[in-house]
Amino acid sequence: MTTKTGKKSAWKKDDLLTAYLVLLPSFLLLVTFVIAPLVISVVNSFYDSSAYMDAVWKGMGNYTKVLTDEKFWKSIGVGLKFILSIVPIQLILALF
Repeated sequence: MTTKTGKKSAWKKDDLLTAYLVLLPSFLLLVTFVIAPLVISVVNSFYDSSAYMDAVWKGMGNYTKVLTDEKFWKSIGVGLKFILSIVPIQLILALF
């Protein structure tokens, strides 16, 4: 940070502590509700799990199964058709 005279001013330790304390609740909420569930979901996607048996490592098997499934690609197509039909209509209606 520079002042009007061009000299560099150092942040005071109190200012840094205050800044970190202000950011801490937002960071904790982000980690708790976004980052941690995302990481857990990615890790769990490599396992075949059930409520009645232990999780079994499948690796990329789950992804291979989904990407080769005809129903998956049909649902992607339906979703894209829906988006391509609804979004322009809503955009036009929003202008009036």
